[in-house]
Amino acid sequence: MVLAILRWMRENKLAVFFMLTTTCLLISTVALAHKNSLPSHKIKSNEHAEKQNSNYRLPPYVIPKNYKLLLDPNITSNSYNGLVIIKIQVLQPTKQINLHSKNLEIMYAGLNNGSKGNQYTTNVIKNEDLELLYIISEEEIIQGNYWIEIKFKGKLNSKAIGFYASTMKNGEIMVASKFQPTYARQAFPCFDEPEYKATYDITLVKPTNSTALSNMNQVSITSNESSKTEAVTFATSVPMSTYLACFVISDFGYKQTEIDSKGIGKNFTLRCYGQKDKLYKIDFAMDIAKKATEYYIQYYSVPYPLPKLDMIAIPDYTSGATEHWGLVTYRETSFLIDKATASVKNQIAVANTIAHELAHMWFGNLVTVKWWNDLWLNEGFATYMQTKALNAIEPSWTALDQFLVKTMHPILASDAKLSSRPIVHDVTTPDEITAIFDLVSYNKVHYVHFRKLHQLNFFLPFLCITGMKSSSQEEWDKFWKIYTEEDDPVELNRMRSGLAAPHNSDILKKYLSFAWDERNVRSQDYLSVLQHIADNPWGTELVWVDLRNRWPELVDRFTINSRYLGNAVYGITSTFNSVAKLKEMESFFKQYPEAGAGENARRQALENVRNNIEWVTANQPVVVEWLKAHV
Repeated sequence: MVLAILRWMRENKLAVFFMLTTTCLLISTVALAHKNSLPSHKIKSNEHAEKQNSNYRLPPYVIPKNYKLLLDPNITSNSYNGLVIIKIQVLQPTKQINLHSKNLEIMYAGLNNGSKGNQYTTNVIKNEDLELLYIISEEEIIQGNYWIEIKFKGKLNSKAIGFYASTMKNGEIMVASKFQPTYARQAFPCFDEPEYKATYDITLVKPTNSTALSNMNQVSITSNESSKTEAVTFATSVPMSTYLACFVISDFGYKQTEIDSKGIGKNFTLRCYGQKDKLYKIDFAMDIAKKATEYYIQYYSVPYPLPKLDMIAIPDYTSGATEHWGLVTYRETSFLIDKATASVKNQIAVANTIAHELAHMWFGNLVTVKWWNDLWLNEGFATYMQTKALNAIEPSWTALDQFLVKTMHPILASDAKLSSRPIVHDVTTPDEITAIFDLVSYNKVHYVHFRKLHQLNFFLPFLCITGMKSSSQEEWDKFWKIYTEEDDPVELNRMRSGLAAPHNSDILKKYLSFAWDERNVRSQDYLSVLQHIADNPWGTELVWVDLRNRWPELVDRFTINSRYLGNAVYGITSTFNSVAKLKEMESFFKQYPEAGAGENARRQALENVRNNIEWVTANQPVVVEWLKAHV
């Protein structure tokens, strides 16, 4: 019996490690929870905050069943018109229906009970602070089925969240969406909480020379000759959460292959979309996606639930990737790769992202957490499954070993800090929800994103970093010109790192100015450029000053809800080790007290600098003496 157990442990090392690590993290969670439960002198204010926060959540007695959604974007005016008809089930009598809405102009909102033809007299109240829309009826709404009809207008923002426009290098514009975790409400009024799954009937209006994509397959097209547009209607979706809905309008090309389900459900088509001049970089991603999808179908023994699977590389994308059901969206650097020239590390990074998102097609999409408190379960399991899939697909990558070293160790390092949080962490507001997409609950996306931006092959680091450290202004200008003419996303990442390498503050100041212009550096890459410059001792102070001076503009560009903006403060200040710098940070946080999704990052930043100061105070004299004696 003992030998059998030992044999099983040897053959399932990853599972054993995962269980042991989960146990360790669970212990830390209990300890933190106990610490957080100790008496406080601020009980009244905390109780008040909890009462206020509870208003963000929707009441449980109104359930969405179906969305009939039409979106008609106008790229010229950067706006769109929308119509949504939501079938709801009311479980108890009420006079008020709450749903989510943010930054939308409500033109009309009505309520009726369908076949009975009873139109309720309603008033509509918007609460932008809580991101809620209240539909208040003059008469009581009894139990039963109803339909909410809302006409609205929205802006195609440039922040790469909600429903937004993305401008490509050639000047052409595409429209895309990013709803996870709480951005669907910025595209259309909805019940924007993960437990409220409903079916979708989606119609997108597009120019005749473009392609519209959504979660499901296209079922009809209606042409409008006068406006040179087409209304594309998609099949009714399976029940899904709002954050999984997705809409894309572009003129992209694609390559396709067939997924062999081997008798577990029907075979279906996998299509991979990208800009037409980059389609030669799609083959690697398509090959990994085919192998991973077929592996998951066999491993889960559960059919893939949709009739098709699309994947698309989007030039402006705030995350590494998102698991929209049937239409997985990727940042270009997470998807496009030329296997003939890419390093093995880059190949593994792209493969990790693809395997992770496809694991969600079952665990996360088919089976979904009820609330964001349990995000760690969703992402932790997807990380575990991506490792199993890659180990089966390409054993030479030693995915099991990389999982231990590259994925779990950063969590343990983060968990050692006093500012660490419990795994199961109560969240209510959009800022709190966004903030938990971190190392604890979403480590792999963070890790892949970091590697994608910072990993370099053997030759280019020497050229881009070592070679650029001593570059003159003239040499830097030539390299900048090469950067502006490059169109490969991976090469651009490397070059942005090299451009930040010179040991010359005047050059770095120029780079900082150039990077702010979105024609030079996309918003999705701007914060990583700040970090590159801040990592250079000649640029740390420049970035710190610029960050404080531009803070209102940064918030306007990225929103206070951006965890990437919040984490940038930690990264930029990570080397500070003086009381003077600590006071500057405290003053900055006092000047701009609203931290949004960066609240915990600020606490970690302060803790880190205090630790740095303590270490320097304790060890600097010893280090100085040693250097004097040995150097």
